[in-house]
Amino acid sequence: MSQDGFEVLIEFTQAYDDGIKVLKRGVDATPLLVRKYEMHPAEVMAFSNVDGGRRAITAFHFHPEFPDADRRAYMRNHEEGHQMARAAGPDRTTFRLSDWAAARDRAVALFAGAFQVVSALALGFVNGHFR
Repeated sequence: MSQDGFEVLIEFTQAYDDGIKVLKRGVDATPLLVRKYEMHPAEVMAFSNVDGGRRAITAFHFHPEFPDADRRAYMRNHEEGHQMARAAGPDRTTFRLSDWAAARDRAVALFAGAFQVVSALALGFVNGHFR
């Protein structure tokens, strides 16, 4: 399976004791990553980020020579995605509220535009422009 130009080797959701779930993906390291970060053939690089305050995604970049049998265990033992999801926890309500506010603003703008169209058509009929 391919994602964002990388070959996804492993993908699973890991649930922690505190109820947080983290999506973890293992992807092949590209030659650019190997050169840029001066990776050793047996080295694994891990990058984590928070996606909109709603989930943490931990992407593991494995060198092709890293043993397949060890990849899942390495990913399960990695805590960074869990820590980032926990840190984003208090912000979830704020993001949800801002999403509702944005949706409300779009709905108000849509109804205002529809009202203007209906008003213009009504005035056109009243003034005899549509016969």
